[in-house]
Amino acid sequence: MRSTNGSKLGIDLLPNIVLSKGTVSKIFLLCLLSSQVIAKEYGCIWYGECNTDQKSHKQNCPYTGPGKEMTNPASLSILRKWCPHLAEGNGSINLCCDDAQLQTMDFNIKMAANFLARCPSCLTNLLAHICDFTCAPDQSRFVNVTETAVTALGKTVITGIDVYISESYMSGVFNSCIQVSVPSTGYLALELMCGHWGASRCTPRKWFDYMGDPASNTYVPFKVAYVSVPSTNASIDGFQVLNPEIRACNVPVNSLTPACSCMDCEASCPADPPPHPPDRPCRLLGIDCYHIMMLSLFVFGSMAFLLVVNFEEKLMVLISDSGLVHHVSGDDGKIVVGRRLAAKKHSSTSLDDDETSPLQSKRSSMLFYIAVACSVTSTCLILL
Repeated sequence: MRSTNGSKLGIDLLPNIVLSKGTVSKIFLLCLLSSQVIAKEYGCIWYGECNTDQKSHKQNCPYTGPGKEMTNPASLSILRKWCPHLAEGNGSINLCCDDAQLQTMDFNIKMAANFLARCPSCLTNLLAHICDFTCAPDQSRFVNVTETAVTALGKTVITGIDVYISESYMSGVFNSCIQVSVPSTGYLALELMCGHWGASRCTPRKWFDYMGDPASNTYVPFKVAYVSVPSTNASIDGFQVLNPEIRACNVPVNSLTPACSCMDCEASCPADPPPHPPDRPCRLLGIDCYHIMMLSLFVFGSMAFLLVVNFEEKLMVLISDSGLVHHVSGDDGKIVVGRRLAAKKHSSTSLDDDETSPLQSKRSSMLFYIAVACSVTSTCLILL
């Protein structure tokens, strides 16, 4: 597409910039100096292992040059297993660690994996900073060597470093690992990895301090002081803040690795079903149905009792016709319920002539009224 004057669209809108040879030389020199400063700033602090101390800990050699290319297939396999972000790309892989350091790192990581491998997100989050301060080609951006020592053979070794790290990363790692359990021991992982604090009193600060303190943690080869920084963009004494990516424990590391289980990550548990809405109370004409039922029961029960009292004779005849009871002659209108069992066969237990049967007493009439009233009342209750 062209403009009306025949030139390409937009070309005539660009300003005419004319650079002299001197200006071009200055720009080239500035770029060269900048690249040298960046290369110097983002180099290594160590490379290789120089010594093994009395506790069998490996000690690294100071080195301030650029990262060196890693070509050993076995070492690259370790790197891709634990530190895949350092092995990305198709070009050469330059690192600040050699084969021996990778072997040592692999051994130490496997010990931590025994406790944290159940939750891949937790383990991946934790290893991110370990990989970076061990092998990243820009170590000097966030790691400062604070202590060195000279061995009996006259070799200088690093015995202390400061790692500038973001507080958000420390908290993210801690939160993704806090619920990871170790079933073989019956404890949480942090109960075993946070020193005397245990899981209940552990915090991000206490956990990282314990991981870097050789005095309380016998597995730490040298002092690692974590300098936590609130801001991820801050610069302290010329050092930048290390802030690796954090994944929540319920987020898978990749498509091949599942998220942490519900046992190790509460966020992975299925959500509770919503509570059932409260049942609407039964009301009739604005009155609670329970009150109506009780009132109805009282009214019908009272009516049944009054009917029994006022129509005793008719009820007795009606019930007598059904065969349930029969009338007993006498002035008191006694009734006998059912038949006397075994009256003919067990004469020894029969009553004397002058004995009055309990069913022929005045009390029996009252019991009859109550029985009939209860019977009618029960029927009314069932109908309600």
